[in-house]
Amino acid sequence: MEDLLYFTFSKLLVKVEYSKQNNTLSYSSHREMTKKERAIIENYILTKVAEKTDYYKRDSSSFVYTGKEDKLNSELKLLRLKRMLKSLAVREETAKKEVDDLINSSFESYYFDRIGDTLLQMREQLKEDEKINLITIEKTKSDFKELVKAYNVYSDNKISLERAVPADLKNLFEYN
Repeated sequence: MEDLLYFTFSKLLVKVEYSKQNNTLSYSSHREMTKKERAIIENYILTKVAEKTDYYKRDSSSFVYTGKEDKLNSELKLLRLKRMLKSLAVREETAKKEVDDLINSSFESYYFDRIGDTLLQMREQLKEDEKINLITIEKTKSDFKELVKAYNVYSDNKISLERAVPADLKNLFEYN
C-alpha cells in the first residue's frame, strides 16, 4: 500500500508506504520537517493510516521515517497544478452560470418590454382606424403570440397567452 498525504497546516506532502510482508510503515516527506510537524504527522499516520492495514494486528512492527524524498517535489507540483485546474474549472462554471443568468434576465426584460409595446401598438391601431385593417391586426396578434413564447423561453415566470392579454383586447384573440 502506498498513499500520498498533503498536510495543509504545514504545506507538506508525505508519502506513506506499508509493507505487509515486514509489517512496516515507512514515510518520507518532500522537505525536512520540524519536530512539531513530525509529531503531528506521525500521530496521524499511526491513528488513521495504520488502522487500515495489519500494522496493529501482527506482532513485531516497525515505523520508520525515511527522510526527505526529492521525487515528492514533482508530485507536489502536480498536486498543486491539479488543484489550480479544479479551482479554475469551478470559477469558469460559476462565470458561465452568471453569464447565462444575465442573458436570460436581459432577454426576459427585452421580451417583457416588447410585449408591452405590442399591446400599446394594438390599442393605437384600434383607436386610429375607424376601418380596422384585419391584416395589420392579425400580424400584430401573431407577433404578440411569438413574443409571449419567446418570453417564456427565458423567464422563470411563465405566462399564458390568456393571462398576457388585457381585458380590453381579449375579444381580438381566439383561444383554442
